[in-house]
Amino acid sequence: MNPKIKGVFAALASATGYSLVYIFAKLAQREVETRVFLFWWFFFASLWSLVLLFSMKKGFSQLVNKIKAHPWFFAYFGFSEAFATFLFFYLVKKMNPSFISFIVNLQPLFVIFWGYLILSEKLNFYEGIGGALAIGGTVILTYAEPDVTGVFLLLLFLMVGIYSFNTVLVRMKVKDISPVHIAVFRVYVLFLLYALFLFSTGQIKIPSPFALANIVAGSLFGPVLATIFLFVALKYLKAANVSIIKSVQPFMVFLLSYWFLHQGLRTSQIMGGILIIIGINILIVGNRAGIRRVLSEK
Repeated sequence: MNPKIKGVFAALASATGYSLVYIFAKLAQREVETRVFLFWWFFFASLWSLVLLFSMKKGFSQLVNKIKAHPWFFAYFGFSEAFATFLFFYLVKKMNPSFISFIVNLQPLFVIFWGYLILSEKLNFYEGIGGALAIGGTVILTYAEPDVTGVFLLLLFLMVGIYSFNTVLVRMKVKDISPVHIAVFRVYVLFLLYALFLFSTGQIKIPSPFALANIVAGSLFGPVLATIFLFVALKYLKAANVSIIKSVQPFMVFLLSYWFLHQGLRTSQIMGGILIIIGINILIVGNRAGIRRVLSEK
């Protein structure tokens, strides 16, 4: 299969996995505090990762060698991902998952910005127009959402900024470090940090069977499978293109939220979300390695 096509399929698989995370996390956190939820979420994710790591030939030793060779990358990546991930699940608990997903879809804007600063990926007029439309859609979406406060909005943008910067950073490293090693490292560092935090507060609890079932399923789809697919996509595509392809994710989350959580969006919010997607599509047209080129390159 064409490497570019592999990247497209990997990005779509990642979007599907992350969309399911919103639902499983929301359902579980109806009965469990966020800090307890995160401990058990990454506890099970670490078990899935352990199976994956030992299925690889010399997987553990290779991971150790990569950490020794790139200590500063792994140190920053682990702590920043832990902070951004806490923000994500906390906001999913407090807000409508569909709203959060549309805001997260602004990540291509941040990726293009970081790509311009770090990878010298040039900007053009159409990308600017697309960015302006996406921001306009964000204003409409936010204005129509009663649960949004200034603090929540600030935390949302901080989270998206961290994730987008890390996307560009991983894009720079995947040629030297296996995507699987990065994903497994992320899971174990997050589990360790959340475990230390939870034990220090003495608040460890065993979730109810319902919450535990959602945690087990979500921990497989999100931290492991979706993250690996994301990093595999980054191996074949530009960071901006991966984020652009994943722009289908908000609509997946919207449908899943409506079916399983009985949470929808107002018409004005849907229009704001559509405007965000239109803006992102203009980014695709303006980007010289956009989705149509990705699908047609030999």
